[in-house]
Amino acid sequence: MGSVLREKLRTQCAIDLNSQELNQRLARLGSIDDTLSTIDLKSASNTLSYRCVMMLLPPDWFEALDRLRSQFGTLDGKKFPYQMFSSMGNGFTFELETMIFYSLCLSVAQLDGYNPFWVSAYGDDLIVPSGIYEKVVDVLSFCGFTVNLEKSYHTGPFRESCGKDYLRGSLVRPVYLREIPDNPMAWIKIANNLKRLASVWGEGKSLDLRLKPAYDFAVNMVPRFYRRFSVSDGYGDVALIRDLDDSHLVTRAPNGWEGYVTPVIMTRPKKFFFNGRSLITAGVSTPGRSGNSLPFRDAVEHTINPLVVAIWRNMGVWS
Repeated sequence: MGSVLREKLRTQCAIDLNSQELNQRLARLGSIDDTLSTIDLKSASNTLSYRCVMMLLPPDWFEALDRLRSQFGTLDGKKFPYQMFSSMGNGFTFELETMIFYSLCLSVAQLDGYNPFWVSAYGDDLIVPSGIYEKVVDVLSFCGFTVNLEKSYHTGPFRESCGKDYLRGSLVRPVYLREIPDNPMAWIKIANNLKRLASVWGEGKSLDLRLKPAYDFAVNMVPRFYRRFSVSDGYGDVALIRDLDDSHLVTRAPNGWEGYVTPVIMTRPKKFFFNGRSLITAGVSTPGRSGNSLPFRDAVEHTINPLVVAIWRNMGVWS
C-alpha cells in the first residue's frame, strides 16, 4: 500500500518521495527571497489521528488503509481502540502523512490563489508560500498537529528542510561529529562528508582548499588497508570517495555493460555460536547476573564485495 500511495503522489502531485531534492531547492530559494517558508512538525505520525484520516480521505481509501493497520491494543487484559491511525514502522505511514500534510497545505494555497508549484511535502518537512504560513499553521493545529516553531522559518535569511540548512542561498550545514570515531568506517564517513562539503563550497567545480587539512586528517585515521578502496559519490560511505583517475582498483564493467566495478567495504552483523546454538539463543535462555543479556550484539565484521557504479562522478581537485 505504501508503494501505491508513493506512486500516486509522484504521478498526480509531482511529489517524489524517492528524492529530497525538491524540498531542498525550495528551501534554498526561500532563504534568498523570503517568498517560501519551511515548516517542521513535532511527533507528526504520533499525532495523525483516526478521526483526521477518516475526515480527509475518500471512504474507500480510508476503509482499505484501516484494514491494514493495528486497530486495537490491550492493557491489563482490556482491549481498547488505537486513536493514533498509524505509527512509524507501518508500511504506509510515511506516504500517508506526506499525503495528508501536502493536501492541507495545498488547500490553503489554492484558496488564497497561490500556484501549487510552491507547495511541497516530504513527510513532515513542509514548504509553503510565506504569505500563507500563519494560515497553514492554524490549519495544522486545528487538525491536531503541533508545529515545531523552533525549526520552522518564515522570515529572515535562513531556511532548513530535509537535512539542508541555507543562509541567503548558501549551504551552511556543518559536518557533525557527535562522538569520537572508533572504527574505520566512521572515519571514512567523516572524510567523505568533508569532501562533499568541500564540493558544495567549491560550487561543484572544485574542492574548497580550506577543508583539506581536516579531510587529510580523517583519511590518515583510516587504516591503510581500508584506504585502498574507492567509490563514487552517491553510493554511500562504503569506501573513500575519489575521482576515477585516483581509484586504482576500479575496472570496467564486464560483458559490454556500461559503468565500472569497484571493491567496497560492506558491514554486516557478526555471528557467534555457542554449544551448537546461536549466542543470541543462549543469551535469551540463560539469565546472567544482569538478567537476559545479549553479549556481542554490536559486533560487526567487514567484507569486501564488488559494487557496480553506473556513472562515476568526479568531484574535481582541491583548489
